[in-house]
Amino acid sequence: MKKEYFFCYDQRLADFLRYEKNIEYITKARSVKNNFIFYLFEKSDLLQTAIDEWLKKGVQ
Repeated sequence: MKKEYFFCYDQRLADFLRYEKNIEYITKARSVKNNFIFYLFEKSDLLQTAIDEWLKKGVQ
């Protein structure tokens, strides 16, 4: 079974997912390409619903 992942480079979105939606990330790391910190989440319906909610709020 192939798993898909969501790379989140937005600290505020990662905090929203983790603390408001109780979705844990797999790891926090630094990109080799650009040296930015990212949070890695496993894709799921719950994650997508939370991201959609974030986008509807317009908090970007």
